[in-house]
Amino acid sequence: MLLAFCNAVTATYQAVETMRDEKKTKRQLIRELNKLRQRLNYEETLRDQNITTADLYKYRTIFENTGTAMIISENDMTISLTNREFEKLSGYSKEEMEGKISWNTFVADEDMLDTMIAYHTVRRIAPQLVPRNYEFKFRDKQGNVKDIMATVAVIAGSNQSIASYLDITERKQNEEALRLDEARLETQLKLNQMADGASLEDLINYAVAEGIKLTKSRYGYIALVDEEGKKVTLYACLAKTSKIQNPSRIFDLDSMGLWGEPIRQRRPIVTNDYTAPNYFKRGYPKGHVKLSRHMGIPVFNNDTIYAIAGVANKKGDYDQSDVRQLTLLMQGMLRLIEHKNYQDRLRESEQRFRDLAENASTGISIIQDETVVYSNHEHQRLFGQPERQIHPVDLRMIYPEDLDRVQQLFHDIASNASDSIDIEFRLLPLDTGSHFRWVHCHGTSIKYDGEDAFLLNMMDVTRSKEVDQLMRIQDKMASLGRVAAGIAHEIRNPLSGINIYLNLLEKSHEQGGPPENASEIYKQIHSASKKIESVIKRVMDFSKPTEHKLIAGNIKKPILDAVELSSVSLRKSKIALEVDIDGNLSDVLLNPQLIEELILNLISNAAEAMSHSEGEKIITITTACENGIIATRIADSGPGIPHYLRDKIFEPFYTTKHDGSGIGLSICQRIVTDHRGSIVVHDSKWGGAEFVFQIPITQGNRTA
Repeated sequence: MLLAFCNAVTATYQAVETMRDEKKTKRQLIRELNKLRQRLNYEETLRDQNITTADLYKYRTIFENTGTAMIISENDMTISLTNREFEKLSGYSKEEMEGKISWNTFVADEDMLDTMIAYHTVRRIAPQLVPRNYEFKFRDKQGNVKDIMATVAVIAGSNQSIASYLDITERKQNEEALRLDEARLETQLKLNQMADGASLEDLINYAVAEGIKLTKSRYGYIALVDEEGKKVTLYACLAKTSKIQNPSRIFDLDSMGLWGEPIRQRRPIVTNDYTAPNYFKRGYPKGHVKLSRHMGIPVFNNDTIYAIAGVANKKGDYDQSDVRQLTLLMQGMLRLIEHKNYQDRLRESEQRFRDLAENASTGISIIQDETVVYSNHEHQRLFGQPERQIHPVDLRMIYPEDLDRVQQLFHDIASNASDSIDIEFRLLPLDTGSHFRWVHCHGTSIKYDGEDAFLLNMMDVTRSKEVDQLMRIQDKMASLGRVAAGIAHEIRNPLSGINIYLNLLEKSHEQGGPPENASEIYKQIHSASKKIESVIKRVMDFSKPTEHKLIAGNIKKPILDAVELSSVSLRKSKIALEVDIDGNLSDVLLNPQLIEELILNLISNAAEAMSHSEGEKIITITTACENGIIATRIADSGPGIPHYLRDKIFEPFYTTKHDGSGIGLSICQRIVTDHRGSIVVHDSKWGGAEFVFQIPITQGNRTA
């Protein structure tokens, strides 16, 4: 171990020097250091591990059926194991991922990727320093980006990590919508209180009136500019003592003349002698008073001109003080208008949120300070009006078997023990004449009125559960139908023979004696009954659970035994058989007789598939160690198996052969499953079929 450590330190130093020479990235150095650490710790990991095959099978079963996307990754971040849910999440198959790509392939955010790689490194040194749960952007095979909640931990006694991934995209979208609405509600409290209770017209008229007074003018106005800056709409036009009646309302900027110059020049324009000749003047709009002096200013909203404001007919000249006073007043008015518009938009947004919540198809409730502070109509319809207590559901309605789980759930909420929960439970309505209902409950912590709270979404999933149950029943009935049809087909022919021979015996008996060939008839009846008995025995053997004794051994011998038994028939059929077995295979737990039967079945199927093929007939058998498993591939140059049939060929009594029983491949799958392995079919390199079965290596015999 000391020598290995020294070697690792030397290699680390060399890696650093290489990084300096080749200007490698920090991420590349981290990966190289991870590989060195993995090699250093591997021997100790193997010695410390004490996991039985039964435990391994149990954990593998849990891993595959947990309902959550999960992976196991190595020290170098390579994915070594995935489950079906992760296949769905990523869009990749196991074959495309396991041992071939790293989990960082799926990280869409480069900055977060650096953080996650740092977590990965530190987790193996001081796991308490990095978070167990974190969120990141996940990119699947099709390029879709999803929000994911990751939970990662190092597997005790190893350098492997196990990670679960929860798709929280929809939840994040809902949280973001809720956050935006709450931000708007909170911002409303910070706005200028002068706008409360006043109409937009009152605010603008007040601002114009104040502008007239501040500048000691006789007239004033404000006009709003459209988004393109091409049209101007007069909103208010006041005299010192009254409102000017019926002035023109909408103007094109090109026709406005001097009044439009604050927009065109983007600065205040002062004209203290309006009667003097001016290139920009275009006369007076209809309905407007004659002017002696005029001052117009642009009102900016950031860099955009929101409006123009003007005053006219001051007794003295307009100066910079007037410009400053009117500008400050109009900017204040703009803030009030924005506040007013914001309030209107906020009310609309709040109403949309309330409409969304109140008319949602899920029951929504909020718990704060051990009190139900909100529940929508659907929640009340499903569960009744909640009392002012911690439980949004009357506990008397909880199905007895689920009561403890639900009580623990609400205890966790009250004690802030969890930020997010997901649970399904059953409800028994207080009306005892009704059946129980299934409810899916999802909850998450939120801020409500500035305080910590818990948002619960409850959905009645009874119908979904019923449909799932119906589908399972239909699948079982379909399987039962196929099994029944297969048994009937297998039994019908020998049974028909028995009936024929019994009829012959009956006629012979009526004619006064046994037939001359009675012994032959009895022999045929006995043979037919044996066939029926054989069919029943195969069905019983296949259907009843069996516990085969598995021993540690090398898979090479039963494969070669099967090859030897089939070699004569293959030569007669002019089929070439090529065998390539790795000479350094690790031991696996196996039953040699069953492995031999498995190989014979697959060779026999391949030979039958090529019986009518033209050209060269080849069967190849290759066995090698691949990522902790022994993989055996049996390929042929026959016609192959269509893709649409590959999910069916392992079903009991399913066959495409005229005289086949349809149970051979089912038995093959059963044998592989009994060895805690898997079997699949692909296309061979000749276009035929290639069956691949994999069996895990015995724990104590895994090699690096």
